[in-house]
Amino acid sequence: MTETLSPVNVLMVDDDAVMRHLVKTWLKGRAHCLAVSTPNLALEALHNTHWDIFFVDLNLGSHHPDGGGLSLVEVAHRLHPQVACVLMTAHGKQEEFSSAVNLGVDQILIKPFLKQNFFATLKRLQDIQQTREALKAARILLEQQNEELQTRRLHEQKLATLAQKYLLFPLPQENFPGLKIHAASQAQDGASGDLVDVVATQRGVCLVSGDVMGKGLGAAIVSAGIKISLSQLRPLQYMANPRQVLKQLREKVTPMLKESESLLTLSLADIDTQQGMVEWVDCGAPHLLLQRACDGHILFISGHMMPLGIETETITSCLVPLLQEDRLLLVSDGILDAWGLPLAQEAYQKIAHIMALHPRGQEAPLVNALVKQLCASTGVADDRSCIALHYTAPNPPSRVVHSKQFQAQIQVLPDIRAWVENIVSPCLTQAEETSRVHWKQHMTLGLSETASNVIGHACLATQTNAEPIRLLVILDRNGLWLEWHYQGKAFKPPERASRTPPEPDLLAQSGYGLSIIDAVFEHVHYFTSIPHGQSIVTYKPWPLEKSNPLHPTGVST
Repeated sequence: MTETLSPVNVLMVDDDAVMRHLVKTWLKGRAHCLAVSTPNLALEALHNTHWDIFFVDLNLGSHHPDGGGLSLVEVAHRLHPQVACVLMTAHGKQEEFSSAVNLGVDQILIKPFLKQNFFATLKRLQDIQQTREALKAARILLEQQNEELQTRRLHEQKLATLAQKYLLFPLPQENFPGLKIHAASQAQDGASGDLVDVVATQRGVCLVSGDVMGKGLGAAIVSAGIKISLSQLRPLQYMANPRQVLKQLREKVTPMLKESESLLTLSLADIDTQQGMVEWVDCGAPHLLLQRACDGHILFISGHMMPLGIETETITSCLVPLLQEDRLLLVSDGILDAWGLPLAQEAYQKIAHIMALHPRGQEAPLVNALVKQLCASTGVADDRSCIALHYTAPNPPSRVVHSKQFQAQIQVLPDIRAWVENIVSPCLTQAEETSRVHWKQHMTLGLSETASNVIGHACLATQTNAEPIRLLVILDRNGLWLEWHYQGKAFKPPERASRTPPEPDLLAQSGYGLSIIDAVFEHVHYFTSIPHGQSIVTYKPWPLEKSNPLHPTGVST
């Protein structure tokens, strides 16, 4: 059917990046398609270009107060009387459907929709546009189909509730050595596409949080299938790292996701209580919140992968040390969407505030408060799930933590260098001199570049009176962690592939910027999408010749 489409210009407006990506991929090479995210961009396109078919999300007003789907339909018909309008929705009400019909909407697509239904809609609209009589008949048919759809959805919801009850096994509420875990979930309509899972490993525990696109019976069955796949990977989860687990899981669930034309946002947090580490793998899921016990600061740990079911990509992870009494929090999209805020970073600020109101030991009330919170008038009432973890394991005997606060001024850069060098110098006394000098020079250069980066973005936000910067220096048997906490202008560094690291003998020269940081440190993580809680974490292993004369664990300020 896709080969029989006549030349057509398609405009789509949807604030869901995944939906825009899918439609553009489907139409590539078959039609000219412009997919935009906001009503303002849609209005600009409607004024400047002729369009044959207009796809618009009904619930744009939930996130964009400057206009919703129905108002854009009015503008489209006024500017382009012959345009065919398709309304997309997953939360529509009968009165909204009636308003849509009165405004001249030609078709309603219930999200998530199948690819074959999408192309069938395009072909049908081209036929409908040939005569107004056919269009009137299609509107009458649309109302009848909507009534039938509502009846079918009620029946489907009953089946979905049964699937939720009998196919999805419950999450165990138990504690593990060095960990206290609490979880809560709530299905908005009785059946959820959300899934949570906890499994013990030889290192500690692996937490899984996911969300299948869609609702009702289809989402519940796919979610159940994924949890069954996870249960089949129990031996691998016990032994392997989360990247290997995700690789095997992706191979198992990708055929199911493709056949159901669904997507899965998923996150895995692997907690190693022996080494005091968390490894985080993120496939389009909300950020992981890590609250430091030493100062209460929250790291908003984010990954860079797309949801499963879109494309096969290289699996990446974030590695961050854990300290005794730290807390971790995993939340689903439904908890972010409930506030109805235009920016996700504002929702994260709300979650961080609620997290601060529930101190250590109150993880059960914390997850219940997030799951049971009232939905704002502009928010989306969706499935919700949440996992909170209190990390009680002692720091490894070889780990020492130092913490200090600095003013966000370039003049303090020598003080930062001197403070860090005084900490690490005693750890290098037994290393061979050439290796020691080489290591310190490179570390100091990477430290300076990172500090300049942090100070610059902290000052850009306010120009004056920037919030202080806190630096954590974490020493352990294997190497040095530098963790920067600050507030400032949100930024995203260029993609790693676009920066060419300098040759080792050129590291001492200036002008290489962020590429020096990548070259000096083995791990570099920029958690900088949330202005009120930005963090940069870097790691450099000790010289190979170095022994480990560290002092007993402690925190100094």
